[in-house]
Amino acid sequence: MSTTTNLDTLTINYLTQAQYDAAKTAGTIDENQLYLTPDLHSFYQASGSGTGATALTADTMTLVTLVSTDAVSSGSGFSISNGGIKVAEAGIYRISASAYMRGTQAGGATNAGIYLRHGTGTADGATEFTSGRVQIDTTSLGPWIIPITSPKLVQLSANEIIYMMVRVTGGAGSVYAGNAATYLLVERVG
Repeated sequence: MSTTTNLDTLTINYLTQAQYDAAKTAGTIDENQLYLTPDLHSFYQASGSGTGATALTADTMTLVTLVSTDAVSSGSGFSISNGGIKVAEAGIYRISASAYMRGTQAGGATNAGIYLRHGTGTADGATEFTSGRVQIDTTSLGPWIIPITSPKLVQLSANEIIYMMVRVTGGAGSVYAGNAATYLLVERVG
């Protein structure tokens, strides 16, 4: 037989299994609140964003500096470090990204690309694990939106940082970190 309870507010608590077990043992579980505990099939995610435009010099790899992160789920273990998204825990992560770019000289750029790297130091010393590139009509100044066409699964160690780099070849341009089409999304899936 079902019971209906009307609530003025709904509180959802995200706890680890250990936190839930401790609260239950202590008798602090509120029967009018919802408690969720992660399992192997749940995920944490964080998306990074930046501000303004960053000038790109031809044939030079440039870091898209992230300045803030929106973490989904309490205690998800993501932070911004050295301009990338840092993961606190070892695990399997699904990573996707996109960059909004424009050329600054007609007849210049011939290719634009986005490159994802991971490591524990700076972006320059990190290991590239995927990229996306497009050939550009040299008479066009864009804009170009360059995505990583399918999310990549990557095994990461605790405290690794995911970096988003961009590059144009044969000309100059800009990447717009504050545009909604420029993002780095990291999801913990295992």
